[in-house]
Amino acid sequence: MARPYGSRNAQERDYVTPMVHSDRKGMVRLTGMVPADLHAMAYRNAKAAGITMGLYLKRLVEQDQLNEDGVPLWRIAELDSESAADEQEGEQLRLTG
Repeated sequence: MARPYGSRNAQERDYVTPMVHSDRKGMVRLTGMVPADLHAMAYRNAKAAGITMGLYLKRLVEQDQLNEDGVPLWRIAELDSESAADEQEGEQLRLTG
């Protein structure tokens, strides 16, 4: 059975430096699987900005705000929200159980 989208733990793998092709001016490929509608949205956003998908992705990564441990702030907010939801669910189970 396939894993749900986004469930792979990044901690499972070590970073491997990608192959740099001399004819690509030091650029390397960045790939990932995303839902088709998200791909279309990124394409439209890049096109509206008048830039390539590669430059669009570069700008998104550069603009990521990180905490002192290098964790994106948006991810910390997600984890806090998930934790609060888990606590609320546990409280509801205690009240009904």
